[in-house]
Amino acid sequence: MTNSSGLVLAGAALAAYHWGLRPWYERWGATGEEVRAVLPGDELVPRPIFVRTRAQTINAPVDKVWPWLQQLGQDKASLYTHHSRNRRRTAEFPGKLRAWPPN
Repeated sequence: MTNSSGLVLAGAALAAYHWGLRPWYERWGATGEEVRAVLPGDELVPRPIFVRTRAQTINAPVDKVWPWLQQLGQDKASLYTHHSRNRRRTAEFPGKLRAWPPN
């Protein structure tokens, strides 16, 4: 591969990321309404350079989901993550021995 074809390939990959993958990634799981919504803390940065709104739909009533959300965090039941690099970090924060509700 010549230098010019390598540059063209790199430019095409960058363009595909910038106009294809990046917009999807920055609003992963969020609806258009959620992306446009004013969220708590938005007033802290009046003109942000980057805006990312991600969401996860959970098909369950709030009273069943909220207790699980309350236990998230390094000083609580555990760190929950989909990313392998963060799962490795959870070993540093073992948290409680059991999660709510007990099995």
